Amino acid sequence: MGLLPQNMEILPPSDDRIFKLILTSPDARPVLIDLISAVIHRDVVNVEVRNNELP
Repeated sequence: MGLLPQNMEILPPSDDRIFKLILTSPDARPVLIDLISAVIHRDVVNVEVRNNELP
């Protein structure tokens, strides 16, 4: 994994709020599938993102 330049200001994807914004949009489904597959070392064919926040 490459390092970012120190003078570059970005939002950290490890922050839960940022992670949710990036990976819960319908357009991000293929990326989320690839990420989960890489983490668990198994092929994932579909994902469903459910809201876990209290109303």
